[in-house]
Amino acid sequence: MKFVGFIQMAGNYCQKSFYIDWNQNPISQSCQSGQGGCGAAFRVNPPPIIVGQDAYTMIVPNCQCQSA
Repeated sequence: MKFVGFIQMAGNYCQKSFYIDWNQNPISQSCQSGQGGCGAAFRVNPPPIIVGQDAYTMIVPNCQCQSA
């Protein structure tokens, strides 16, 4: 089951998405940096549903993604 979440936190954060196959082998990952505020929530959308894969998203406080 996948659902949309609304999170409220102050400061920098990273939204990291991880994709794995059904044998729990890593396929790929992505990272987006963001800036939160105490007075505003931000929306976290789930990764898309792809047959043969599973995915999860983590919100990591005090984080900024590294440039490739």
